Amino acid sequence: LGAVLFDSQRWAALVESPVSQNQGGDRTLGRWEAALWTFGDRALEVRSKLDRGFGILSTSIAIPDAGWYVMRRDDNYLAMTAGGNGTSGWGGHSHNDALSFELVIGDRAFLVDPGSYSYTGDRRARNLFRSTNAHNTLQVGTQEINRIPCRDMFRLENDSQVTVIEWKDDEDRALLEAECVCSEGSRRRYSHRRRFEYNHEHELWLITDSVCFGEDAKRGGIAVYFHFARLPLVLDGLAVRTVCTHGPNLAIFPLQGDTRTMSVSLGRGWISPHYGVQVEAPVVRYSILDPDISKVGFALLPFTELAQIDKAGAALEYMR
Repeated sequence: LGAVLFDSQRWAALVESPVSQNQGGDRTLGRWEAALWTFGDRALEVRSKLDRGFGILSTSIAIPDAGWYVMRRDDNYLAMTAGGNGTSGWGGHSHNDALSFELVIGDRAFLVDPGSYSYTGDRRARNLFRSTNAHNTLQVGTQEINRIPCRDMFRLENDSQVTVIEWKDDEDRALLEAECVCSEGSRRRYSHRRRFEYNHEHELWLITDSVCFGEDAKRGGIAVYFHFARLPLVLDGLAVRTVCTHGPNLAIFPLQGDTRTMSVSLGRGWISPHYGVQVEAPVVRYSILDPDISKVGFALLPFTELAQIDKAGAALEYMR
């Protein structure tokens, strides 16, 4: 629709992307259905003059009004959310996903947003899927980023404020640093600062989380969650990696902490690829129980051969 309305060859090229064409034949025509109904021959004209060599969008992009930031390198991208509570603070369809992200490598999604699954038909599931620990972000104790009204399916208390501190993408590095301040009324509970950075030299992403507690705040432990798509995973000490038999894989390494201060668990979670559908998927939880530790970091390394993990080992030791 947008490609036809604005006569945009770039947007039209996205519809005709290689990922779509992997289905075989000319099935990408189905993606034009809404445009064909709306614009008729004009949609066919836009598609017919499309330069097939135009290529898809391959750079990072910031969409600050929507609170979305995409850090892209070729066919790999990490999409982060750093926006407000939504609907002028009411939270309507919003989830507690501040500073959460998704990670896709090639045509394989690794770390995903679990989705929505249900609205008023299942109150418990609705609140579960919009909770803090259902997203790829940090949680303090059992506190929610925004308090969830038990029986109000389309509201979140407006307890958080997200501020983007730095966004940069150039030939030297790509990074996003943002802070989520969580309060109850006038009392500040804690602030969570998260930094995403892509390391060009070693071709991996770095994530650093820092927590600062307000006065009289209920501290509790810190947990960082990684929700995976339905992929096979193994734990190796404090590290975790996928073990797909073909194509890319992903390894996660903590850069701070050891077995005395940090633990990792591999459990079962839920993702909802479509409304009303939920499927089991693995979720990794890093726990830091020491209340004096308020900073933790992770390296996310795409790889196709285990030798790449060994090669990155020295760099990771330095980063630790």
